[in-house]
Amino acid sequence: MTIAFNLQNYDRIKKYIQPKKRSFDFMQKVDITNTSVTINQLLTQVENGEEIVIISHGKPIARLSSILHTLQPLTSHHKLRATQPQVLTSNLEIIQSLRQEARY
Repeated sequence: MTIAFNLQNYDRIKKYIQPKKRSFDFMQKVDITNTSVTINQLLTQVENGEEIVIISHGKPIARLSSILHTLQPLTSHHKLRATQPQVLTSNLEIIQSLRQEARY
């Protein structure tokens, strides 16, 4: 069994297979040239729970965050599944529609 794969199909399903890009818009951004002057201020902000992104030439290169807030392992897989968004179409429906489109 083969499934025809073309760019039209790829454009339709790429949102399901490509990882999301991480956005640092909600964090404070500090240029690398300013960090040596303000490191004490930055560490104080991190201790208060803020996350800070250090940028160089407009690109994020490091993130300062507190190690006091460690992640706890989940006790149940059901809790993890409950946090995930509901999928509107199943994998079976996607594959069937791609196969149907490939026929015509």
